[in-house]
Amino acid sequence: MINHAEHQLDIEDLLKEPEGDYSAHALAHKYRLSLGHAVALIKIHGPSRTKLDAILALPRYP
Repeated sequence: MINHAEHQLDIEDLLKEPEGDYSAHALAHKYRLSLGHAVALIKIHGPSRTKLDAILALPRYP
């Protein structure tokens, strides 16, 4: 018999983003960037999700 309580997903687990590094495709998709722009950002700043999210969350200069 299957215990369904063990197999239930918590909504907070679904909303969490995976930790670690971005791939160029994932970064481009999340922030609607061109693949080339995403590759350049990863090359300059590294693939860290925390760092790239902080950089891309900054308000853009008009």
